[in-house]
Amino acid sequence: MNTNLHLGPLVCLIVELYYNNFSFPKRHFWVLCFYGTGYLMINLGKCMHNHLVYSLAVKVIYEPINWISVLSYALVIGSYVFAFGAHYFGGYSYRRWKAPKLTTRITEGLIE
Repeated sequence: MNTNLHLGPLVCLIVELYYNNFSFPKRHFWVLCFYGTGYLMINLGKCMHNHLVYSLAVKVIYEPINWISVLSYALVIGSYVFAFGAHYFGGYSYRRWKAPKLTTRITEGLIE
């Protein structure tokens, strides 16, 4: 059940990214990092005020991520590395394979 909850959306996302024409601009990566860090702050960052950290004060959501073990922090670093790699690969694949095939650039609704 846990695998289906996490793997299913990932497979759908990979299929969707294959078919769309998203170019992965660099400024979007920083937005991703901002919201990811915000999530970590809610779940991890306020360790000095344990009553504000859900995993420490209420319940550990994922057993390896208890924010006390070294594995917790390794997973945080790994998630940033994965996000950077996925964003870089998405931009590379767009420039390498998708952009040359596009005949017109979609600009409707974009803020330049």
